Order: sequence, then structure tokens, then C-alpha cells
Amino acid sequence: MSWNYRKLEEELFLLNNIKPEAFEEMQKRKLRQLIVHHLQYNEFFKEHMRDVDTNQEELTLETLAELPILERDHIIKNSLNGKFETHTPGDPVRMWYQSSGTTAEPKRIPYNDLDIITSNRIKARAFIFCGVEEGSKLLNFTSLRGPLPSGWMTNGAGRYIGPTIDRDAELDISLHAFSVINDNAQYMVVIPAFLNKLYKSLENNLNNSIEHIFLAGDGSSKKFRDHYARMFRANVHDLYCATEVGCIAAECEYGRMHYWADNLLVEVLDPKTKMPVPNGEKGELIITGLYKMGAPIIRYALHDLIFHYPLEDVCECGSTLPSISHVLGRTDHMISVSGANIYPYQLNEIIEGIGCLSGLYKFNISRPEFRDEIEIDVEIKEGIMYSEEQIKDSVVNGLKKHDDFAFLLRTGLFDEPKINVVPYGIFSLMEGKFQKIYDRREKDGC
Repeated sequence: MSWNYRKLEEELFLLNNIKPEAFEEMQKRKLRQLIVHHLQYNEFFKEHMRDVDTNQEELTLETLAELPILERDHIIKNSLNGKFETHTPGDPVRMWYQSSGTTAEPKRIPYNDLDIITSNRIKARAFIFCGVEEGSKLLNFTSLRGPLPSGWMTNGAGRYIGPTIDRDAELDISLHAFSVINDNAQYMVVIPAFLNKLYKSLENNLNNSIEHIFLAGDGSSKKFRDHYARMFRANVHDLYCATEVGCIAAECEYGRMHYWADNLLVEVLDPKTKMPVPNGEKGELIITGLYKMGAPIIRYALHDLIFHYPLEDVCECGSTLPSISHVLGRTDHMISVSGANIYPYQLNEIIEGIGCLSGLYKFNISRPEFRDEIEIDVEIKEGIMYSEEQIKDSVVNGLKKHDDFAFLLRTGLFDEPKINVVPYGIFSLMEGKFQKIYDRREKDGC
């Protein structure tokens, strides 16, 4: 590879000391080049931009709001027919990072050679930013087989730093524990739910070489990270990644998420008006992959709620890389449980598909002892004879048809949910608006 650890370290040093106005000039130049590129070579983007009057040469970060927002449905609709791919002469699409997200339809994100190299390099930067040293060995528990496409980027990033060991997440946990104890790795990348399972397997043998643990694929609280930092006697860092653009941000020692402003453009908008909110106020994250030449990830709505720290509020870690908060919630009501993402409409389909149920339910999520647990209360129709065990089996089997849940149940990262059957009227006869989702994890503090 043309990029190695030392070059990335030098690049990171420069980025950590760049002034905000220099980032803005860099972003403006890359944005103009990106739009011209995709208008020339991408069929979908030409249609997407048809009604935009802004001259690309006059485009500024202030007039960015005149460009249309890219939604998940745009990608799903145009990825399978090839329209979302940017066919650049001499640099064809080499890989599709595919993620079903929480829908039944796949979301395929095209990456050309340069995209792959850059996304791997950015993630390697994140590891170095958090203190991983040259030659360090990586244990990659975000398997290349899933559930996270970031397994490929983690593998590619690790090879800039030192040896990598990729572990299939479906292997028995004792084999993973053996690897932690015996492979002499200095850092590992895991989803939070896996960390809980791994710790229990290692509880009596925590004298290992792991110095850094990176969390990906699901949000985690500061209490969660601090807890496992003590348990593993290692630094635990949050990574914020997305299939569409790769690694967005990495957590510094002071808890801020610093993002790669030389390759990413971040906007924080009011979810209703789609207008920018002031720095420090919570809004919806809109991301632009300034390096993404294989597909136009321009003003993409991730539907995560964050806030942007004021640019003049320089982080105590000393880096001038701009920073955002950890993810504070979702605008589309997606529920993330131990790395599995589901929408309420999917729960509705499962519950309403069982003939003897009223269709009303309560979906309770808690996190006792740092492990997500689900309890679902379902209501019987009026005057119906029923078998409680059959109803419980039907609900659990419906959840198992969801790919992410099936994976977590199969690998033991998640326990089978508890199902309670309640008589007719408990929900149906309640007054006022009926709330179906109860997320108690923040109350649990884990």
C-alpha cells in the first residue's frame, strides 16, 4: 500500500492542528469537484439534481441547503438497478458494501478502488487517533460475514497498522476467549453486546495484552464504556460508523466524537424544517462523503440525532478536528437492540399477523447488568380462545425471521425475549394515546 502507519500519523498530526477556516476551504473545493463528478457519471444523481438551479462554481457551504437531501429509499430504489453506481472511466466500482438496515430490502453502497482505500485509511486514522501504536495486532470481531459491513473496513484499516486476526462471530465464545488470551493482540473491535458475552467467558482470566477496545455497530453509554474499561483494564472507545461513508468519528479521551472534516461534511438540521440549527443544539445529522466517488453520498440523512460543538470551543484533547456529540436518538423511531435494528412497523406486522391478538402491544427494552433485554406484552382479542404457549412461540418465531435478531439469538449475544399474554381490555380500553415502545435503558444507566 502507498499509505503506511507513519504517513497516517503525519497526516493526523496536520489534521489535529488545522484551523476551522482551512477545513472549510478544503470542504468547499472537494464538494464542487464531487458534484461535477457525479453529475457527469451518475444516472441517479443527474435526475436527483434536475430541479436545482445552483451553479456548481458558485456553490458554498452556506448554499448547500439548496441541494436535495438523499434518503435511504433513494438508495434502495436505485441500487438494485445500477443507477446509484457512478461509472467513472478507469476507476470502476469494485465492491458493494451491503446492509439490509432494518428493512427487508438490501441497501447496496458502491465503492470504487479509491473509496475502499480512503475508507480503510480513515478508520486506521481513528485507531491511531485513539492511541493504537505501530505494529499493534488487531482482533476483529466485526466478522466479514456480518452483521456489520464495517468488518471489511476494520480488516483493511488494521493492515495499515499491523497484523489482523479476523474472528467469525458465529464461532463458539470459548474460541474467541482463547484468541484474546493467546493471540497477543493489542486492540480489538466489537459490538457492545459481544463485549458483555466475551467478558463473562474471560471473567477469571483477564490478564491479557488488550490495551484498546473499540465499540462499533450500536450505541453505548459512558457508564457502559467506563464499566468495561475497568473490567478489561483497557481503554474503551466509541466509534461512529455508517456503511454509506465508513468511519465518521472517533471518541477522544474527553468523550467528544471528532470527525474527519477533510473527507466528510456534517450538517445538523431541524428534523421538521430541515434548516440548520445553531451549534450546540440537537438536530438530525446530514452527512456528505467528500471522498465517495463510487456513489453520490451527498446530503445523506442518517436519521441520527446529535449536536455539533461550537468551532471556537476547542476540545481539551488539543485536536482542532471538529467534534459532535454521541448519538442522542433517532428521528425515524428506529430501535437498536444489541446491534439489531428494527422499526415499529416491523413489530406491528409480527403482532398483527397473529390472528388471536388485538394488535396492541408493549415493547419493553431494559439493560440490566449491561445487557439488552426485551419483554413484550401482547393483548388477546375479545372472546377468543387461545393457547398462551402457541402465542409466545408465534411472536418469538416472527422475531427470528428478522435477520439481525436471528443472528444475535443464534450466537448467544441476545437472550430470547420474554412474552407476556394479557387479557382483552388491558390495552384496548385504555384512554388517551397508546404508547407501544418503552426504552428503559437510560433509566438503567447502562
